[in-house]
Amino acid sequence: MIKERRGWQHVFESRSEAQLKDVFGSVGWVVERISEDYGEDLYGRPFENGNPTGNDFFIQLKGTDDVSQYKLKTKEYFSYKISLENLRQWHRFYVPVILVIWDISKRTGYWVHVQPIIRSKLESKSNWLENKPNSKEPKRKIHIPCSNVLSEGNIESLDVLIQKECGRIREAKNLFDAVSGGYKGAPSEIESKDLPENIRDQLLATKLAARAASKPDDLTSWLDLAATHYKIGNHAEALKSINHAWKIDKEDTNTMQVRACILAEYSRASPNSSILTHEAIELFKTLNNNNAQALREYNIGNCYSILNDHENARLHFNNALTLNPSKKDAAQIWTNLGNTLADLGKKTKAIEAFEKAISLDPNLWNAYASWASVEVNNRNFEEANKLFSEAFLYGENLLEVDSNLVYWYARTYQEIGNSHESLKLINELLSSDPLHQEAHDLKAYLYNQILEFEDEHDDEAIDYLSNRLRANDQDWTARTILTNIYAKKELEDQFMNLLKDAIDLNDCPTSFHFRYSSILEEQEQFGLALECLGKIPVKDHDHFFLHTKARIHRKNGDFKEAINFYQLALKDVSNPIPILTHIADCYNHLGDYEQCVLVLTRGIVEDGGSFEFKRNLRFALLQLGVDYDKFNNYIRPMAYDGVVAPDNELLLKIKELKNS
Repeated sequence: MIKERRGWQHVFESRSEAQLKDVFGSVGWVVERISEDYGEDLYGRPFENGNPTGNDFFIQLKGTDDVSQYKLKTKEYFSYKISLENLRQWHRFYVPVILVIWDISKRTGYWVHVQPIIRSKLESKSNWLENKPNSKEPKRKIHIPCSNVLSEGNIESLDVLIQKECGRIREAKNLFDAVSGGYKGAPSEIESKDLPENIRDQLLATKLAARAASKPDDLTSWLDLAATHYKIGNHAEALKSINHAWKIDKEDTNTMQVRACILAEYSRASPNSSILTHEAIELFKTLNNNNAQALREYNIGNCYSILNDHENARLHFNNALTLNPSKKDAAQIWTNLGNTLADLGKKTKAIEAFEKAISLDPNLWNAYASWASVEVNNRNFEEANKLFSEAFLYGENLLEVDSNLVYWYARTYQEIGNSHESLKLINELLSSDPLHQEAHDLKAYLYNQILEFEDEHDDEAIDYLSNRLRANDQDWTARTILTNIYAKKELEDQFMNLLKDAIDLNDCPTSFHFRYSSILEEQEQFGLALECLGKIPVKDHDHFFLHTKARIHRKNGDFKEAINFYQLALKDVSNPIPILTHIADCYNHLGDYEQCVLVLTRGIVEDGGSFEFKRNLRFALLQLGVDYDKFNNYIRPMAYDGVVAPDNELLLKIKELKNS
């Protein structure tokens, strides 16, 4: 039986690989099996117009004839166990590793990018990659979203993810070249020359690690490994490697240079690591290469920016500009100086710096983006939008590599009234960064804006907002906008269910209680309306709450309760007349005409003697057997002075006139 199971698994793998190749082949992509056993099955090579894009990635493929066996019962995920050995290796990789489970019967797969999952697990549990005691075959469960579908004609979401990750890798390489002066110590080639460059780089890091481990006292091995890890953006491993090199020789110029770069970049992404930034500054100061003084001052300025010491950053950026940097370097220095000036609140000077940078390098995308950020802070969204457009024109793959930049670009479109273009950008952002919460909130808001005037996006908005509520039933933004859509489309059952469910949840906003109680009030279900209002926390019992509850009690015939709430609502109101009218009406229904007269008298004094109050006063006095004209003559001076007599005096006057 064991042999038969393995035989079937072999068939699954062969058929799933063939089907996967067909899917990628339909869009011109190539999937190749890795001949050497590095722990991954395949690597994918996207092509565009017949040319490789360089956005290559590893694939770990798991075939099955029934993918539903891996489906979780309570969540929209599949769960698959992966060995710790593979997970540890992939954690060190910078090239994306995509885990695919493939259903050969449906010719459909489901995928997930593995490295972010590993990083997330380690953040919450630092020993997640460690073997449990006595575990013979240690594995961990990886959850794969059911929404990440891979089938013929449906690879867009994977394509966007791969573009984003590979774009990020290129950005890291460019940054390394800029801040280190392009350290060239590490070998640039390995034996498998037929592999794509970024995969060769990843395999190079593995081979360099093996070389360094075999030669623990060889400075060059550790230095090469540190530089390679830095180049591919693996700063934690880079720091470990440079620490080995540092122990061997602290006087070597290359070691000092690479260590300074690694310390600065590591501290940029790590909280509470300012000590590393200060060490980087001291190392940069030690590097006295006359041919790179401008770059040295630039690097020191960047370190001070990391420390939020903007005055020192400005000083060193200015120093760098006086040391004859190249035109390209000067453009970047002006850009970073502009950011520092903006942080110092010198927005006009910052804009001048960005203009200078662009005059030196008209294609410098981050100068446009930085300038746009200043205009956003100035709430000059028209200008910010134009500048973001320039940034995205010249920046390579910015839509995939910088989520926050895309978000603010979309925000500028929303602020200038182009909701459709804003929604388009937000959808692109979320396809590559699905956990960007600000983008999700903006998307919901955009749907609300768009659907106020048209119906084009109704169905997709309902699907999107409904999915958000399934994930989090206290997503009040999604619930609010979805109720608006249901109300607009007159979907009464769905509308009422959303409101009814909301009021039973913790921390439900009072707006939902009022909205639901208002509908129940219209339906004359006064008891349910009061029950709904009763769930509002005491801290939110404001004037509106008191007045609303009083009104519903009055409609329900609970006149004494209504009076109590109306009396509370009278406190600190600028216009008490409407409330006094309702209180008098309640006393009238109760047949308590003496109290009715007291309230009406106050109303007449407050309102300067309105006809309605006088008419009702005449009726109440009639019920008490009191002459209206005599009582009116008594209170006329009060109305003139605007000061009403105390209740006990009014009651004595009523009794006196009643007996006369």
